[in-house]
Amino acid sequence: METKFTYPKTVFIWSKDKAKIELVKKITKDLNLDLFVAKQEEDLYAVPFFFGLIDSELLTKGILKNINSVFLEMDKKNFAILIYPETELKLPARLKGFVLSAPDSLEYENLKLSILNKKLILDFKKHKNGNNETRIQRCFKIMRRLLEPGAYLKIENLCAEFEVSTKTIQRDFELFKSVGETVVYDKVKKIYYLEEID
Repeated sequence: METKFTYPKTVFIWSKDKAKIELVKKITKDLNLDLFVAKQEEDLYAVPFFFGLIDSELLTKGILKNINSVFLEMDKKNFAILIYPETELKLPARLKGFVLSAPDSLEYENLKLSILNKKLILDFKKHKNGNNETRIQRCFKIMRRLLEPGAYLKIENLCAEFEVSTKTIQRDFELFKSVGETVVYDKVKKIYYLEEID
């Protein structure tokens, strides 16, 4: 049976260190959470996670900039990223709110408590306020619809459905364009659609 990665049940790790991956596997198994082991940078943006562990050796200034722009609108209470060991690269100011301080050593109990703490905060928030969608979830839903043959989407409908502003939806479509999607906006009909490429 294939695992469906969902927010907020998925822990994300991007590392080449097998011992680190095994440690996170044990913790997620003990906490009954799903684990996604990333192979490339794009996995960061494709998998909805609430806690991410990223090996600092894999980071570049460009990747940090991309992470910052993708997670720009997200509330720092919704997820956390632990970069281990601590990176020498300068974090964008907005991203600092999402990044946890790296411990001196990565041990089972400390990491388990960090993950559990974030999960409990999210569970409490969900129970109190209902389930708020993240930008990543919203973008995935929008892109799935755009991929349907003959699909077109109206801004006002998306704003009403996701309870966000016009500017927020426009930024989502700019994100699609920045990663190479051929999204077209018809100013007369006020619709978005994907341009067909032969």
